[in-house]
Parts: sequence; C-alpha cells; structure tokens
Amino acid sequence: MTNFAFLSSTLPALAEPARRAEHYIFTDPTSSLFYARRALELLVDHLYTVNNLPEPYENKLAARINSPEFNKLVGRDLVAKADIIRLAGNKAVHTNIKFTARDAGVTVEQLFHLLIWAALHSSANPEAVPQQAQFNLNALRQQAEARAHASQAHHSTKAQLQQLQEQFAEEDRKRAEESAEKDREIAELRAQIAEAQRTKQVKDTHDYKENETRTEYIDILLRETGWNPDAPEVREYPVEGLPASTNPSGKGKVDYVLWSADRKPLAIIEAKRTSKNPSTGIHQAQLYASALEQEKGVRPIIFVSNGYEHQIIDDHPGSNYPARKVAGFLTEDELRLAIARRTDRKPLAARPINTEIAGRPYQIHAITSVAETFTSKKRSALLVMATGTGKTRIAAALIELLQEASWAKRVLFLADRTALVKQATKVLVEHLPQVPVTNLLTEKNSTARVFTCTYPTMLNLINTRDENGLQRFGPGYFDLIIIDEAHRSVYAKYGEIFNHFDALKVGLTATPKDDIAHNTYRLFEIEDGVPTDVYTLEQAVNNEPPYLVPPKAKVRDTLFLREGVHYEDLSEDDKDAWDEQDWGEGEIPESVEAPDINKYLFNLDTIDKVLKNLMDEGHRVAGGDRLGKTILFAKSQAHANIILDRFNALFPDLGAGFAAVITHSTSHAQDLIEDFSDPAKTPHVAISVDMLDTGIDVPEVVNLVFFKPVRSKSKYWQMIGRGTRLCADLFGPGKDKENFYVFDWCGNIEFFNHDLPEAGSSKQFSLTERIFDLELQLVKYLDDAADSRIRSVGDGNGISEDSRDFRLDIADRLHRFALSLDPRNVQVRQRLRAVEKFSDAAAWEKLDDETFAQASELAGLYTDIFGSDVDAKRFDVLMHRAQLAVLQGETALLEKAAQNVRQLASDLHGKIDSIPKISAQAEIISAVLDVIWWENVTVSMLESVRKRLRSLVRHVDKKDHRKPVVLDIEDTLSEAREVEIIPHVTGTDIDLFEKKARAYLQKHLDDPALQKVHRNEKLTEVDYSRLENILLDAGIAQKEVITDASQAKGGLGLLIRSLVGLDEATARALFADFLHHNTATTAQMNYINTLIDELTRTGYVPRKRLVEPPYKTNYGTPATVFGDERAKSLGVVLDEVEAAAKI
Repeated sequence: MTNFAFLSSTLPALAEPARRAEHYIFTDPTSSLFYARRALELLVDHLYTVNNLPEPYENKLAARINSPEFNKLVGRDLVAKADIIRLAGNKAVHTNIKFTARDAGVTVEQLFHLLIWAALHSSANPEAVPQQAQFNLNALRQQAEARAHASQAHHSTKAQLQQLQEQFAEEDRKRAEESAEKDREIAELRAQIAEAQRTKQVKDTHDYKENETRTEYIDILLRETGWNPDAPEVREYPVEGLPASTNPSGKGKVDYVLWSADRKPLAIIEAKRTSKNPSTGIHQAQLYASALEQEKGVRPIIFVSNGYEHQIIDDHPGSNYPARKVAGFLTEDELRLAIARRTDRKPLAARPINTEIAGRPYQIHAITSVAETFTSKKRSALLVMATGTGKTRIAAALIELLQEASWAKRVLFLADRTALVKQATKVLVEHLPQVPVTNLLTEKNSTARVFTCTYPTMLNLINTRDENGLQRFGPGYFDLIIIDEAHRSVYAKYGEIFNHFDALKVGLTATPKDDIAHNTYRLFEIEDGVPTDVYTLEQAVNNEPPYLVPPKAKVRDTLFLREGVHYEDLSEDDKDAWDEQDWGEGEIPESVEAPDINKYLFNLDTIDKVLKNLMDEGHRVAGGDRLGKTILFAKSQAHANIILDRFNALFPDLGAGFAAVITHSTSHAQDLIEDFSDPAKTPHVAISVDMLDTGIDVPEVVNLVFFKPVRSKSKYWQMIGRGTRLCADLFGPGKDKENFYVFDWCGNIEFFNHDLPEAGSSKQFSLTERIFDLELQLVKYLDDAADSRIRSVGDGNGISEDSRDFRLDIADRLHRFALSLDPRNVQVRQRLRAVEKFSDAAAWEKLDDETFAQASELAGLYTDIFGSDVDAKRFDVLMHRAQLAVLQGETALLEKAAQNVRQLASDLHGKIDSIPKISAQAEIISAVLDVIWWENVTVSMLESVRKRLRSLVRHVDKKDHRKPVVLDIEDTLSEAREVEIIPHVTGTDIDLFEKKARAYLQKHLDDPALQKVHRNEKLTEVDYSRLENILLDAGIAQKEVITDASQAKGGLGLLIRSLVGLDEATARALFADFLHHNTATTAQMNYINTLIDELTRTGYVPRKRLVEPPYKTNYGTPATVFGDERAKSLGVVLDEVEAAAKI
C-alpha cells in the first residue's frame, strides 16, 4: 500500500523519494524526513521548470519556495507546508535530534498535499489524481509493524544521509549541465502539460487542510522556542472537573499543554479561530488551567492565540498580571522561571538600593519610582534625566536591584550608536563586577546576564534562527529592557523590538518631558507629559552642592552668517574673486543667502574669525597654556574638513593632531573619541558633524562651539549637555570646573530662549516603502475613478482599457510584494493577518477605503521585490509621482516631474553612442526629451518609460547642482552679546500634576492629615506641612509646581481637598437638616443631592456656583428653592466647608 500511487502516472520522477519517505515513517523517521525533503527539492525543480519561473537571488531551496513567483503559483498555505518539510529535512541531516514517527508522519502528510496539488495543476495527467483521498497513516503503521516482525527494519546514520545528499546534489548539477537535449525535453513537457491542463475535465476539490493554518502558525512558534507540538500529550490533553455550564460531563480537552521534563504543566494554549479575538478564549483557558492545577498541583501559565495574535495571562496570586499581547511563546526554561518567580520574587520596597552605584538622592528617587511602578503591575517606566546625571549608573543599580530580588534574570541595554553601546558596557562592567556583561556587537556570550546592543543589530538578531530553526532571542529571553535615549525615532524605526520581547521596559532620556513625542509615551504606556520621574538640568545645577555645572553663553555672529553674501556689497577685489569662482552650471549668483553659508559656500575669513575667537576667549587648562577640551559642531563633512584645514594653518605651533575631525565618515573614529576622552591626549578640539551631539561623556569639555543652526529642541539640549559634567581640579588643585562656555555663532541660544517653533521631525521612509505607497495610491485612485465613472455615466468598464491594463500590472506587483514577505521575520509576523489577506490575488481585485487602509500596513515591511538598484528605485518614485499627477490633473506637479525626467534623459542621450544598452532605448529617450510628448501623456506611456529606463539611470552622471565654493573675502565680526541661556521650562502642567496627585492621594487616604481634609476637619499649620511633604516625598512634582497649583486653587488645603474630595457621609451630615423627609420637597432633595455629588468629587463648592448650571438651570436660585433664610444657611455651610481646608 502507498499513498503516492498516483505519482507513477503524473510525476514519476518524484515517486521513489515520496514512497521512501512514507516507507521509513515508523522504522527510521530521520530517513523519512530526509527523503521528504528530497521529494520537495525535485518537486520545486519541476514546478520552476514547467512553469518557467524566474530563479530567485540564490539557487537554494529556501529562496526558491519563498520567492513571490512560487508563492503566487502554489499559494501561501502550500508554501507553509513546503517550509515545514524543508526545515524538518534540514534538521534530519544537520542535527542529532532524535525524531519520532509522529514527526515524520506530520511532515510526509504535508508532502502528500503538495504532490496532490502539483499532479493536478502541473502534470500531463491530472485526471489520475485521487482528489478525495487523504493521507492514510494507519495503513503505513500496519506495514511497518509487519516489516519489524520480519526483521526488515532499516536505519540510516547521519553520515550516510549526508553522503546521499552530496550524491543527489551532484546528480542535480549534472542534469543542469545537459543543456541542448534538456531544453528540447522541457519544451515537450511544457507543451504536454499545457494541453492536458487546457482540456482537463476535473476541478480541484481536494481538501488541503487549509483550515489548519492557525495550528501551523502556532506550531511554528512553538518549534522556534524549542517545543515539539507533536510530543505525547501536548495536543488535545483531556481534563476533568470543568463546570457543568462548560460541559455537562465536566470533561474537556486542552488544545496544547507544554510539559516540563518532570511532567508538570508549565503552560497551556487555547487556540481560537483566526477570525476570533484571542481574548474570547481567556475564560475557557482559565477553567482548563484550574483543572490542570487540581490534577497536577501546578497552575500553568495561560496563552490564548488565533495564530496571528497571542496573549499571555498569569493569574496565579503570586503574579496576577492582566492579559497582555505577546509575539510568541516562552521556552521551557523561561516558563519554569516565570512560575518560580511567583514565590521567589521579593518585594522591591524591602530591598536596599546600592548607593555605591547610584547614591545621589535623585538617583535613589528615580530607582524607587521605577520599583513602585513595577510593583503596581505596570510594566513600563520612563525616566527623564538631564544629561550628565548618571542615567547609566541608575540603570546599573536598577539592574542589580531587580536581579537580586528575582524580578529579572537577563537584561538588554539598547542604544542607538556603537560608541554609546561601548560606553554603556564599560559603565555596567565597572559597577556590576559580579554580573557577566556582553556587548553583542563584539561578543556572542550566551551565558551573560546583561547584554548591550544597538537597535539595528538586535532587530537582525531576533530575525535569525539557528540550524535547528530555534530562535535565540525569543519573546521571553529578556526580563528587562533598558532603552537609552528613548525618543520618537526609536519608536518609529524599531518598535518591533519592543513588541517582540515580553519584558519590563525602562526608558532613559534627556529630552525635556514636554518635548517627548506622544508615541514615546505610548511606548511606555504612560500619560503624555507625566514620566515616571524627572530630574532637570536646572535642578542639578541649583543643587547644593551642584551635580552639574551651568553653561555660560558667548554669543556673536558675522555679517555673512547673519545676512549672507551679496555681490553688490563686495569690494572690487572681492567681486573679482567672486567672478573667478567655478560656480558650476548656470549663471554666477548675485548673492548667497545666510542659510547656504557653510552649506555650499565656505568663506575662509569667516571660519578664521570663529577659530581665533575660540582661541582668545575659550577656557584654558594646564595653567592657561592650553585650550581646554572643545567640541565644535560643524554643518557638514565638507565644512568640518575646511575648519580643520584652517585651524592647522592658523595655529601650526600646536602641532598635528591638536584638532581632529570626528564624524561617521572618519576612519577609526572610536579610537579618536577615546583619545579625546583622555585629558592628556590629543585631540583637544573635536570637530564633529552629528557624531558627538549626544551620548559622549567627557567631563573635561569646557568649550562648545555652535557653528551650525540647530532647530530640534531635544537635540539642542543634548548638545548643551556635552559640557555639563563636573570635573574636579580641572584648572589646578582645588580649582574645579564651575561652568563651560557655549560659543554660539548661529542664533541657537536666542532661538530656544524665545521658545520658537522647532523644525518638524518626521519618519524617513525607505525607497521600498515610498514605491509601495505610491503604487497603492495609484491602484486606489483608479478604482475610485472606475466607481465614479460607473455611477455617473453607467459605463460598466469604468476606466479606459489603457488604464485597466496599467492597474492590473501594478496590482500584480503589489500582490507579489505581499507574497515575497517571509512570515518568520518579526516585523512581518506582527502584521501577519494583513500579509495573509493580501497574499491572495483576490484581495487586489478592488481597493475600497477599508482594504486600502489594511494594505497600507504592509508599507513598512522590507522585500527585494523592487530590486536593489537605488537609482532605479528613485526613478520608480519619480515616475509614479508623475503618474499620480496625470490621474489627479495636477499639471504643476506633472511639469516638475517632466523636467526631472527630461534632465535624466538628456544625460542618457549623450551616452547613446557609447553604451549599447542606452543605444537600444534611443527612441524612447529622444521622445521624452520633446515637450510635445508630454502634452497628452498617459499613465501607460509613463509606465513604459519607467520600465525601459529604470535600469539605465545608474549611468547618469551624479551632479551636485550647487558646487562647493571656497572664498576668502573679509567678513565683519559683530559685537559680543550678553545672552543668558534660559533653562528649558518644563511647565507646571497643573492638569497633569493633578491627575497624578489624585491617583496617589486616593491610595493613601488613610494618612491622618489626608483624613482631616477628607472629613472636613479644621487644618493646622502642622497639617499643612504634612500635606506638602506627602506630595514632595511621593515625587509627584517639584515644590514650585505644587506652589503654582495651590495658588490656583486658593491654598494647599483646597488643592488637596479638590483632589481627594469630601467624604460622602460627612457631606450628608452637613446637609441633614435640608434633607429631612418630613419637610423637604422633592425639588429640595434633588438640589441637595446634586450638591453633595459635587462636593464628594471636587471637595468644596463656592457660593457663586449656586447661580451657575446645573443649579440655576435645573432648580432656580437657592432662595427660590429654599426661601431666603434657608438659602442663607446653605451658603454658610458652604463657606464653613471651604474655610475648614484653610489655615
């Protein structure tokens, strides 16, 4: 008996490996998996051959089955089956895993479905396919038992399988070399299959078990974390003791149970339909967990999943976290640790903070705030700390606290640059000597407890799998992630990292809290403007003793930096120098405006004046003999290079290396940074473009030179922060650093002192993302236009045939984009529902508003579907914008695009005689150069140009349209201006303060002073002092914020009362006479109840409120409701309530 009998008459070359695969399922599972993969290789080769599919970027099985063309041919569900076979076969050859018959049976069943499909759709005899058949594993088991009884068992060694693999590879290579005869055979085979497919009478009715997609995705995630979903008692585990409301028999089956080696249930998975929200399975899963706990004595951790989305719940009293989203499942070790923490985790409040690492009061306060946040079941915290206040030391002390309290085993520290990772690693190693620390940029130590890394490297690492398909950094690998400089770009670019790991998160930033973007607060799940803790530059500077030193401004400019250079204002000699310059193509300009100074026009005299001013007025060290450590912020690499040249020319006596350019383009930049950080080493002047703006800690820096405009507030304060660190004995014994100079030549200090609007910051979109977005817009616009035409004129076609063909072409490319996305990639996995939807060609038949929004989710995902030629992709963007302009009737945008295309075509036209590929497109190049061609241009015409020229634009000469010009004409230096650097005002944010204070005070109402406020008892000065200390000790706000809020309310007591409200029983007692049922009318009782409701919410009600809504509008004046005397009594009570909160 064989399941593959149909192959003899449909795909005979695949019959032998397929039969061997099923033959060895029970007797030699490893060999079975090997032959299943071999059958898959031959099948894929057959499908590529007969369907004439283009080969992917590399001729490997993984690349071939995941190519968009192959996906489009067979469909994503069958590709998923192929991937299961491929991975299992790889493990069979390259690992020592002991496979079971179940492993082999599941894999060969996937092969069966694939071969059914291939025989039906890509063979010359589709009628021979048994479509109603399903894989019969029981018959194979019986045969295996018979062979075992007859001593016919077979087992291949790993070496034998590897030798067979090499033999098959050599056979495949030889076949590929038999070109002429092979081409003839292929042509005949294609013709036969095409004719058979054209005339076949059968339809595809086979059940490919595609409804098991959800289970396949869950199984993939389980395998990546080391679980075998086919192990005994994992699937459909029976439990008893369920409530009768769930099942009258009290019995049920758990979809998955993940067992420890000692047979304890570590976790269960409740699998819901893909169309269901996984949270709908939480209650049922909790019932199953309770049944297992009753049976095994351990309450398992709960997962609910629909294949696309997953949630974790640990409702054990020792943990009791609410449900939260996760990217996948946890390994056995991680689950064991999570369960152990239920009893091992110690209260953070009872653990001492290591003050040897972080002993300053504000550091202790920050760590305590994070600890309280985590204790309250919140999993994210954000610390806003001024540059130089020791954020990494805070991180080190926090790591020690959480590890010693069994809250965290492994920690990840992320930064955005290699230099910052290296710097953080050094600090962590120094302060955590007992903890193994690994820099993942340079080491791969898997036994470490603390890992440091950059964001891009970590994103790559979580997308890698080992040879066994295991994910090293799975969702549960880290217990704590510390994010250095947590700002908007981190969320925009690398949000997938934080969605992937199920870890506690702590963000560290020096960006003032009011300038932190909304999405950063959202990343840390906290309210905008209310970080976990704040310590500002002004607090650090004003502390006694100070923790940071203040900046001292030296503001000047020059005529050229302020107003630009105007030809008519120059001397005759300078005009001659201007005229002699090579300004590139076009006319000599009449002027260069101020923003372009040091951008493409560099004036040596201007640079000289800046450098001489620095040398004359900068802080000096070594007894005044040497300029102190200085960072000069330049505008560009070219600007930095010219500055260095001028410095060396002006001050040759200082020797080579006194100043150096340190940018991302500098070779061995990190070595230069380390030398700059050493007080005794050169360079002493670091000329930087962006690289030293943030994160570099050199306490000896005493001069900062702003030789470029800055319009980002957060970046500005980061740059200022380069000079704020203390440095003892810098100017000699007992002469500490007390301030640092900021030489500002570009108006930055005045700009930010006036709190002018900063330049907007937006996400940078990749070329792939822009192409996808433009093509999606093109399809949507054409679909909308078709609908509009059908509605207006009843045209069933909607749009022209020309536009329909173009729309089909673009939609097909977008479909292939979706098909090319790898579901194993973490970014793809987080949008898997949309990827699955748009991998189906039917999803692209028409885009309405809803499907357009869903398809837009794919835009940020990467694939090489558009190729790797950057110039070609830029040309795609240009042409697609032109096509949109045509459709939308935007003549100005079309003309702008036409000018750019004609400029490119003009350059190509000059190379027609020298480059054959360009010569072949001479006709279309000449056409687009003619302005008449553009008069009635269509999207299809533009598409033809795009396709024919996109591979040629790389030959266009790269031109800088504004050629750098270096002049040496005399500039005019302005007088120095006295300008104070106004510290960033964080704002009192009274509304946000009140929200935070209200939440805190409501939890601490048992405090005696708060009880007096809440119960309307008269306050004393001692009470007032106690109330203020409650707010200060809680770290809710600084004293000045509390003062501002108190004044706004009329005093501290009224502020507190407004936050905690008035005790309802107290309020009712105050108005008991007004509510006497024997005398009060319904209107009077309603009035008083409304008043009591407001008092319990707001704490006090001034008299004037009674002539405002809702009182006046609903009831009338107090006199109308109660009469004059009673109305006066009512006012007296309100006055007494207010007075009780004052002193």
